[in-house]
Amino acid sequence: MLLRDMTFVYPETGNSRKRHNPYRHPIIQTVINASFFRNKDDVGAVHYEHFSPMPIPIIALTLTVVECCINEWSDGIRKESSWDEEKYQTVYTSHVSALFDFKAHSPSNNDVLYQLQCDLLKDACKHAGVPPYPTPKLRRFPPGALEAVREECSEPTS
Repeated sequence: MLLRDMTFVYPETGNSRKRHNPYRHPIIQTVINASFFRNKDDVGAVHYEHFSPMPIPIIALTLTVVECCINEWSDGIRKESSWDEEKYQTVYTSHVSALFDFKAHSPSNNDVLYQLQCDLLKDACKHAGVPPYPTPKLRRFPPGALEAVREECSEPTS
């Protein structure tokens, strides 16, 4: 079920209503913690400037690893798979695309992906036992700016 629509949807229960949150399954945080934030001396904690906010390529790589592991156990018995570059490069690229698509479809006043990136970093820092690092303020284009650029780029040049 995690792989349905590639968004790792996680149903949360609380306040007697059920929400389905894309990219919020705990396995994502678990893999990030184990891979980059095991303790205060791990790469994510030491080089926090490269993880603030959690980079989309790191999230996509994490999703690719989880997908590989799910595939290894798909029939209940572990079948070791190799990291076939061609196969998993396609999987990784599709996760990157899906994340950017998710970002593009966020409401303009609420960047859901950016909030996810910040939350993943905050929880990873907590796991590593380091204080949360400040995340840069999200910069936004003024209303109509992107449309103006698209129009300008689509005009034929003489």
